[in-house]
Amino acid sequence: FKVAKGNINLGDRLHFKGHTTDFKQIVTSMQINRVPIKQAKKGDEIGLLVDSRVRRRDLVYKIL
Repeated sequence: FKVAKGNINLGDRLHFKGHTTDFKQIVTSMQINRVPIKQAKKGDEIGLLVDSRVRRRDLVYKIL
């Protein structure tokens, strides 16, 4: 997904929310173009390792 604002770091807690999706998870693995990263910033398109299915129009929120 594309980071809309702020930063995402390893260890951050995210909330995935959609029509049939609703779960929270701690970020354990993040990549840009198959290269592992520790932090993503606004505008980066990243891949995340997730525990459950996430669909195209689901939203992702960072839990503070």
